[in-house]
Amino acid sequence: MAAKKISYPASDSQALTKHHLARFAKRAGLIRACILWLAFLTCAHASDAPSLRPSPSLHHGFFDRQNSALIIAGFALRAGDVWTTKRFLERGGRERVMPEALVQNTTAFAAYSAGAAAGTVGLAWLAHRARHHRIERAILWVHVGFMAGLVVNNEMYVRRLPHGD
Repeated sequence: MAAKKISYPASDSQALTKHHLARFAKRAGLIRACILWLAFLTCAHASDAPSLRPSPSLHHGFFDRQNSALIIAGFALRAGDVWTTKRFLERGGRERVMPEALVQNTTAFAAYSAGAAAGTVGLAWLAHRARHHRIERAILWVHVGFMAGLVVNNEMYVRRLPHGD
């Protein structure tokens, strides 16, 4: 068995760049796989249906029990995101995703979060109007799941920082 020849980068910055590109490529592959899996799940039911019309059992009002619960949970988790982000910043943390000017202004950050949640509800409503009820539910479930993960992540960062008292 022949030994593999290892080439070393000319500088540390090249090694860092190659390392980050390799990690990104792995994550991008995982993201592509997840997107393909979701597309498969969405289309699998459509291929089994004998006609293109949605079945009458799938029709529901937009503000039915499940959607109402998902919308309320989405707005509550958005409020939790604002609260945990403010606690994180008060303890000396730095926001890395959103602009500092936005997260430092509590009113602007809360308005942004409420607008983003309303935009998600609007997108789900458009899917409902187009009779894509499964996509409508998926939009709301993904929003709630993403925001729950974000709030838990923020809280973990808050607990790692020392108290400001």
